[in-house]
Amino acid sequence: MTTNINDVSGILAGLKDELGPIDVPKEAELIAAITGLPQKQRLVFVMVHVEHRSIADVAQALKLPQRRVERRLTQALSACRRQLSR
Repeated sequence: MTTNINDVSGILAGLKDELGPIDVPKEAELIAAITGLPQKQRLVFVMVHVEHRSIADVAQALKLPQRRVERRLTQALSACRRQLSR
């Protein structure tokens, strides 16, 4: 499975599989948080949380060290949390 990182509806569909139903106001906030991520962070976020790939698999696919993938994912999650807590 390959999700286009700019395809908001595809990202939401993948997240709903993982999180369950999301109410409409939160959905808009979640979209804003995810689309506001830098491309490299959004790519890792989508691969892990939408495509359900492991850190090792993402690292191999992107030809990056696992530690860098973990860091980008942590940065993405932190940015989303900050955005959603406003």
